[in-house]
Amino acid sequence: MEFKVLVDHIIEFGELKVAIEELLWRKRGGQELGVVPRIPVISEFIKTEIERLGSKKLDGNNVKPDTEKLDELFRSALKILPFDTE
Repeated sequence: MEFKVLVDHIIEFGELKVAIEELLWRKRGGQELGVVPRIPVISEFIKTEIERLGSKKLDGNNVKPDTEKLDELFRSALKILPFDTE
């Protein structure tokens, strides 16, 4: 997914979105951004999201995937593949 499309779906208009759009505009313009001061609003968003996602707990509803079709494919492949028994 294109980064701008992702930003448009996640970030509502405001200071953060303006800062991200400005950063993207500068990068597209070829500006080297390797050594520049942090953009506080972007840094704070990243910090907050890392904390939020890190605090999530698994709900324990692990669903076992249905592997029967894959098992069947694997078994049929074993039947038709030539094996060297020497």
